[in-house]
Amino acid sequence: MDIFLLLSHWLFIYQVWVIAAILLILLELLDGGTVFFLPLGLGALVNAISLFAVDTGLLPYEYLPETWYKMLIFWMMWSIAISALLAFRRKKRDLKNAQDLNEY
Repeated sequence: MDIFLLLSHWLFIYQVWVIAAILLILLELLDGGTVFFLPLGLGALVNAISLFAVDTGLLPYEYLPETWYKMLIFWMMWSIAISALLAFRRKKRDLKNAQDLNEY
C-alpha cells in the first residue's frame, strides 16, 4: 500500500516530470535509430507544464487527474498524440521530397 502513496506524491510534482522529460529526450539522442523516447519525453514535458499551470493558478485544479494511474494515462495519451503528429509530419515531408525513380 505504501508504493501507491509514494506514486501519488511524486507523480503530482512538476519537477519530477521535467527531470523525466530531460532524461527521455537525452535517451532519444543516444538511441538515434528510431523515434521512441522523444514522444515520451515531450509527453512528460506536457505533463510538467500542466502541473505547473495548476500550481501557479493558471488552470483550475479540476483539469488534473485525481489519481496517480490517471496521471500516467494522461502522459501516455499525450505521448501517443505527439507520436502520431511526428509520424504524420514525417510522412508528409517524405511525400514532398519523393522523386520519380525513372528520372535520371
